[in-house]
Amino acid sequence: MADTEHTGDRAWRTKGWLRNVPLLVCLALYFFNAYAIYKHSVNVPFWDDWAMFGGGANHPASLDLSWLHAQHNEHRIATYKFLVWLQFKINGWNYTGSLFLSLAIFGLLLGYLVRLVHKIIPDLPLWVVFSFTIFLLSPINWFSHFTAMQLAFHLYLLFFFIACDCLFDDRQRYRELLIAGVAMVLCIYSTAGGVVTSLVMVGAFSIFKGVRIHRAAREDRTREFFQWLLILGIAGAAFASWIIGYVKPWHHPALVYPYTLQFWIYLVNLISIGFGFMSVSFGLGVLCFLIVIIPICAEIWKQRHNLSRLSWKAKVLTLGLLANAASTSMGRAGFGVGQAKSDRYVELVLPLLLISVCNWALLLRHQRRVCAAVLWVLWICCAVSFARKWDFGVYKTVSAGRLEGRQCVNAYYRGTGDDLCPTISPFPLAAYLEQAKRLNASVYREAKIADSDQSK
Repeated sequence: MADTEHTGDRAWRTKGWLRNVPLLVCLALYFFNAYAIYKHSVNVPFWDDWAMFGGGANHPASLDLSWLHAQHNEHRIATYKFLVWLQFKINGWNYTGSLFLSLAIFGLLLGYLVRLVHKIIPDLPLWVVFSFTIFLLSPINWFSHFTAMQLAFHLYLLFFFIACDCLFDDRQRYRELLIAGVAMVLCIYSTAGGVVTSLVMVGAFSIFKGVRIHRAAREDRTREFFQWLLILGIAGAAFASWIIGYVKPWHHPALVYPYTLQFWIYLVNLISIGFGFMSVSFGLGVLCFLIVIIPICAEIWKQRHNLSRLSWKAKVLTLGLLANAASTSMGRAGFGVGQAKSDRYVELVLPLLLISVCNWALLLRHQRRVCAAVLWVLWICCAVSFARKWDFGVYKTVSAGRLEGRQCVNAYYRGTGDDLCPTISPFPLAAYLEQAKRLNASVYREAKIADSDQSK
């Protein structure tokens, strides 16, 4: 399956200028999302974002370990809190600026994922990879681009990709392993999903190192063993510190375990979001799950104990994201299967589409025409499932509620309204609004400007 740029393989033959079209479409979609944010964003925190003004002290104007380590729902979001603190020092945490920072990091993680896929299967032309990346830029993922707290999910994915890339690097140098260790810690302290995916990475790395130790010459075994201990020590310390003081959120339902049908119905419906299906369907969910799982099972069966380090990366990326989806299903299935289609979960499963393309390309790398046919069928199916997921008007629709919330906040600061602003928060905001006022946060500054303009 050689790249047409070099060999003109008929399986991927296309005109030179056409190879640039998918990349240009990706760039256009990315910047169109940026334009929609610029046009419709409102400088007021939304839903979970208000929690940044909680926790006592002067947060987010001040920084301390207890605040960074503090639990938010089931997550510890230290990396996100650090960036909020940094933005507060710069501009009082302007919400629109935060959304642009979030989009920039999303672009970074998307670029890293494309690079990683190309590294794993370099024979797959980049234009094919970008053809599938188009779907990851659909406004189906609007919630992640229009809610600042979703930056935590961007960071989780980015650090997961970096950790997996460096952990299974073929050179197995200490520099890459240390980068992997640091990225793993940051992944763990971005969202609770980082704990689950890091457990998968450590487990896979233990098997990976066990195979290398068994096959290594005597003089290399000690080095391989100590590298394994290094990663185990870093991850173990991060897991131990993360679990200290952890409490299951009281408002969450009881866990739903994998031996129940309820778990699997939720899981496959969650996975199918990544393939563009937002309606509840067990059949379509199972189909999407099979698209994800078949190539890795087939490749493992085919290679047995001879998986290449590139195959390790692809498999661990898949299993890590599936493990996160499974843990989400355990914790959320009690809310009902409809909750599996929540907009906030889209980003957690969208990368499975591109990684599945990578896995199918790996499995069929010696059957070029079959591989091309499979990927073309998959692309056409995605084009159909995403056909109605290109309405950028969703930003304008959501913005109306944010504007109403902005007016509610302004009324509170003028003393003409209360702290109940249902379009931007499900709970009373008095404590958070007073903290924002005391710290002279951006949301309060804007309210003062609006009040000043109204009095003129």
